[in-house]
Amino acid sequence: MNNPSFFELLNDFQMLRVRFFLKLNDDMYLPEFSGSTLHGFLGRALKKHDVQAYKYCYEQQFKSNQPHPYAIVTNQQKNLQIKVNRKTVKTCQWHKGDIFSFDIKFFAHVSSLGMRVVEAVRKFEQTDGIGQIANSNKHCQYSVVSYCSMRGDQMVSGIQSFSLLNHINPYLLDTKNYLISTPEIIVHLNSPLRLQQRNNQGDSCILHSAPSLDKVVYQIETRWKYLNQYWNNGTDEFWSSVNKNLPELNNIENKSTVSFHKLERYSANNKSLIPYGGLLGQLKYQLKDNNKADIIPWLAVGQQLQIGGKTTFGLGDYSLIS
Repeated sequence: MNNPSFFELLNDFQMLRVRFFLKLNDDMYLPEFSGSTLHGFLGRALKKHDVQAYKYCYEQQFKSNQPHPYAIVTNQQKNLQIKVNRKTVKTCQWHKGDIFSFDIKFFAHVSSLGMRVVEAVRKFEQTDGIGQIANSNKHCQYSVVSYCSMRGDQMVSGIQSFSLLNHINPYLLDTKNYLISTPEIIVHLNSPLRLQQRNNQGDSCILHSAPSLDKVVYQIETRWKYLNQYWNNGTDEFWSSVNKNLPELNNIENKSTVSFHKLERYSANNKSLIPYGGLLGQLKYQLKDNNKADIIPWLAVGQQLQIGGKTTFGLGDYSLIS
């Protein structure tokens, strides 16, 4: 059973998730996965209209293991096969008048930037655009139809940050049902999950197979700790309290179905394509001990924070099937 301090930790950590709805002024192409496009779009908008917010999100001199204070959630993709330089490639086509949506999450104290980011995106519609216009190298202009905040899965008007406790409360209220439900946990990967591991030579490499449940929980624990440490005035007491609330992860069978999805993004700094793919599919774990109700809240936290590498490009987003 979770220690009472676990709920104090949840209540202390704030998160703002803003959902944008943009009306497209022309037909628009996006890459197969739009996370890199949204990362570049947000960076250009902030650099042009709010330099201070840009420095927070893009130019902060990060120390070792210091995480970015935001993450991106991409929309559902529209896959299309087209010819580029005589090669068939996957892309996504959106039509003029379509409503294109995406989310940006801000963590801890950086949640206060929410309204400033909204204003930067609104001003940017007058000077630039997003994605790529069909048969052109120009960006597609847009207009901001609306925006809202998210509290868990609920859309709330305006810009409002909520504690992690508010975001995951439905999972906490329903824990008694987990005790009598099927003894398995299923996580659907909405975007590629990019995790690192050590190979036999001790070098770091990208994981190409399904991670164990303890590795997933470790990723959640580590991400939450570092976000709190660097962006929420975290203390050693927080670190100790998190450790006390970690669930027991014994006698678990990994029955996941995943595959490695290759992605590439263009790096303006390196002037080249850089791989940033990860795992897609479903993580499924069969529990042999009756501790599901202790594990679910942790996975609910990870669902909000996103885990693994390249979360600012939209990776590491998943849905817990409850």
